[in-house]
Amino acid sequence: MKWDKSLKNSMLDQKWDLSIYEENSYNCYEYVIDVLSDILSIPTLSKETFTTTYLLPETIKAAKYISLYHEIQSCNGIVVHNVIDS
Repeated sequence: MKWDKSLKNSMLDQKWDLSIYEENSYNCYEYVIDVLSDILSIPTLSKETFTTTYLLPETIKAAKYISLYHEIQSCNGIVVHNVIDS
């Protein structure tokens, strides 16, 4: 699997050695971006680009659904939870 291969490669890569870790500028977030970039076969992105391209749109969608859910509940609406077997 590509996920397993990317994680294994990252463990062998010297750029992720613990001695290089820097809390504010070279940290876990950079690691996650690097691994996901490898899995998605895209160039490694900056934190800002990764956040605005991948995280922010999904966060906005989630916030809209959460707001809608709360609005339905506050109006005594019924929320039906579908469980789909996969």
